[in-house]
Amino acid sequence: DTKQVNKRAVESLIMSGAFDSLEGHRAQYLASLENVMKAAQNAQAERDRGQMSLFGDGEEAPTATVSLVAAPELDPLERLMREKEQLGFYVSGHPLEEYSDIIENYTSTSTQSLDENRIDSEVDVAGMITEVNNHTTKKREAMAVIELEDLEGAVKVVVFPNAYKNSVELVEGKVVWIRGTVKLDNRNRNSDDDKEDEVRQIQAEKILDIESVADQQTSALEVTIPESDLENTEKLAALQEIARANKGDHDLILRLMSTRYGEVIARCDRKYNIAYKPQIIEQVEGLFGENCIKPSNRTIRGKKSRTSQMDFV
Repeated sequence: DTKQVNKRAVESLIMSGAFDSLEGHRAQYLASLENVMKAAQNAQAERDRGQMSLFGDGEEAPTATVSLVAAPELDPLERLMREKEQLGFYVSGHPLEEYSDIIENYTSTSTQSLDENRIDSEVDVAGMITEVNNHTTKKREAMAVIELEDLEGAVKVVVFPNAYKNSVELVEGKVVWIRGTVKLDNRNRNSDDDKEDEVRQIQAEKILDIESVADQQTSALEVTIPESDLENTEKLAALQEIARANKGDHDLILRLMSTRYGEVIARCDRKYNIAYKPQIIEQVEGLFGENCIKPSNRTIRGKKSRTSQMDFV
């Protein structure tokens, strides 16, 4: 009944995923919406004129059939952003999910664990820009204060002129990687003595598009060795030979998994620095399993970073 549900309401239902169980996809529903509304209006007019089921034989009134218009699917990010616009939260996923490897291997903290980092310590974070407030300093230099959202929460990031002029374009919806320094947001404190209301923010030093992080920030290859292989001298010797035969500029880091000690992260001596090549990934995965080796920036994270501390072997 178009008198009860108008076009805008149906569009909102489409973008919130209410019809996802039906044939087709959201872009087709949107492209077909005009035809659907016209068919519904015609059907309503027929009912109003009393031209259906004249003989009272108990049959249901006929329904209009509308073919879906061909249309390319919505970009995943656009689909998710429209979901949040309609509902206030994401339904079918999160814009950061496709960057899970980058977030896992190229960040040192999250918005939720930011409080675990000391004031003035350096951190690497990644997330989506959800708010941008541009400002001009007294020297007429551009700067900005942005809100960065990750899978766990959000944090304010201050981008002073030096970082601003060298950063990627700061726009809402953009997924970025940020290196910065942990600071107190003094504007949100009630008093200097009140530790409980301390709110932390990040002062950005470098901002990169998430797509370019691996190319610009990779400094190490991290190999996860399961507990079952910790005493497998044959496999460990094979890994050693792979490193010696493929010398390069990337640090070799071992992530040793143990029931007794948990995860132990060890950086190998520089004589085992290794090249980052597809065949090396394949060889190492042949030893310790699929996805056991990942690139990261662990060895170029700030010296004050909690995750930069490793043992040497």
